[in-house]
Amino acid sequence: MKYLSSLIIVPMLLLPALAKAGPDPKEVFSSKCSKCHSMKLDKIDKKVSKAGKRAKGPDLSGVGLKYEEAWFSKWLSKEVEKDSLYQQGKKIKHKKNFKKEGEETLKAMATWLSQHKTKVEVSPEEEGAAEEEEEEKEE
Repeated sequence: MKYLSSLIIVPMLLLPALAKAGPDPKEVFSSKCSKCHSMKLDKIDKKVSKAGKRAKGPDLSGVGLKYEEAWFSKWLSKEVEKDSLYQQGKKIKHKKNFKKEGEETLKAMATWLSQHKTKVEVSPEEEGAAEEEEEEKEE
C-alpha cells in the first residue's frame, strides 16, 4: 500500500515543477529565430527560404559577449534600437516583437541569448547572403 501511495503522490508533487519549466529557448529559436539567424554554437542553421536563399540576420553564437539579459529583453520587445550591421549609420529595431509570445518566452529568450558568450566563425558565403538580402530590400 505504501508503494502504491508513493506512485500517486510523487508525480503529483512533480507536476507544478514541470508546469513552471517554461518554453525551451532553443526550440523557440529553432522555430521563430532561425528564419533570419543561425546559432552555430548550438548547431542551429538558418532556414532556407522557398526561393532557396538563406535569410538576413547574423549568427548569434557570441551575442552574449556584447549584450546583457536586460538589453535582450528590450531588444526583443522592440523597445531599443541598435546600429545596422549592413547599412552604416542606420538604426534598426528587432523585426519580431516577442512580447506577443508572452512574458515567459521573452524572459527565457533574453536569458538564453545573454548566456551565449562564445564567438563562432561564420563563412563569408553566409555573411554575404545577409548583406545581399539587406541590399535587395532597399531597392
